[in-house]
Amino acid sequence: FSKNYQRVPEEEEEIWSIMSLWFTTTIHKFLNDSSNDSHMKYWFIIICILTAGCVGQTPQPENTPAPETGPKTYQYLTDVEILDLIPQMSPVVLYFHSPTCSSCHLAEPLVEELQNKYNLDIIWVNKRDNDAIFDLYHVEYYPALYVYQDSEVYITFDENDSLTRIYSQILDETITGMHKIDYSAEDNQIIIPTDSVLPDTLYYISFDNKHIFVFISRTATLYVLAGSEGCDSSWLYLKKDLIYNSQFPAQWKRDSLEPTGKMCGNLIRLPYTVTGSSIVVNIESIP
Repeated sequence: FSKNYQRVPEEEEEIWSIMSLWFTTTIHKFLNDSSNDSHMKYWFIIICILTAGCVGQTPQPENTPAPETGPKTYQYLTDVEILDLIPQMSPVVLYFHSPTCSSCHLAEPLVEELQNKYNLDIIWVNKRDNDAIFDLYHVEYYPALYVYQDSEVYITFDENDSLTRIYSQILDETITGMHKIDYSAEDNQIIIPTDSVLPDTLYYISFDNKHIFVFISRTATLYVLAGSEGCDSSWLYLKKDLIYNSQFPAQWKRDSLEPTGKMCGNLIRLPYTVTGSSIVVNIESIP
């Protein structure tokens, strides 16, 4: 029988009846056979007693291991395994790090604290083994946390930050990230439909390994942006009255896009036209 087979009570009773009948008949014939001496009959009785003690003993059912509980940490995965796992997660939480990064080692307790407090499954994305995932998510600086729930938030941090506070602000929408939207490219132009574009929400498209942003301010001004002048601004997020660079300490005013410091300079505004329900950007204008 396979290890998962289990007899029902009716089957057990029928088997025992057949075996008992055969056992009794065999013993009766043997003991009444005059050709068998008493010594042989003695040993035969002993063997029957021992056999009877073993017959009918079924293996004890295997203990089924209890299902795993608690948050899961996924480490040492291949790029393909990470890409297969991401669609199964909600929220998606990625921790970007490197084994040669001292700041990453110092920040690991913060990741574990976040995981335990919010019961989060987290994928650890390793720069040495998962370089393709780093490229896919435009990750240049780490340690960093990527969270995709209602929006995509990517934030670099160090051991002096509080990931639990950052995550709580994502949950209560004090911090809101970016929303990916579709586009088409034809005749040297990018065409971005505006049907689902809402004010005061940060949208982006991925084009030629760049993030192009679409943002309608609270004053109803439409901006199309291609990063900033002085540093990499592939990831942005909104918080209170400012737009934040996710990788550098740079901010811009949420309505006017005026920089609040000189760290990254101005956001790069792209010229565009609005045709019907689409934003049209010439590809040649993208730096």
